[in-house]
Amino acid sequence: MSEVNNASPNRFGQSSREVSIWQRDELLLVLKSTDRCLPLEDIAKFVYFLEDVLPSDKVVKFLGIPSISRQLGQMIKSGLVEKKSSCYRITEKGLKFAEEAELSIEQDEEIDQVWHATRDILSNLPVSRLKWDSYLDTAFRQLESETQAPNEVQ
Repeated sequence: MSEVNNASPNRFGQSSREVSIWQRDELLLVLKSTDRCLPLEDIAKFVYFLEDVLPSDKVVKFLGIPSISRQLGQMIKSGLVEKKSSCYRITEKGLKFAEEAELSIEQDEEIDQVWHATRDILSNLPVSRLKWDSYLDTAFRQLESETQAPNEVQ
């Protein structure tokens, strides 16, 4: 009986079994990987990058910056993220949740492969923010060719 409940569609039209990465986990993974205090716009850029490279049926995508902002607000209240001025940083408690999310990702080989490549990309961001767009574009093209573009619409 619990299997039926686990496989029932959620409010996003996906079964709980299909989804491997939830919005909170996306944010925690991005913040952990970059290991920086980031403004909302940069977080959104990295989250959209992550959502673009992951198989679309395995992730609950954000519906824009307001939804990212709301999720960050909830995470601040939960102690997973802290806000300093206009930047957000993961807390020790958030790091533990991010590590749990990574363990969960390892259960899905397809996502695990893409996540490891994405984590390496985010952890090696150039120091200069001016170089981020070209760095991410190049990395996305490389990832896309390595993973055979799992999100392309047929």
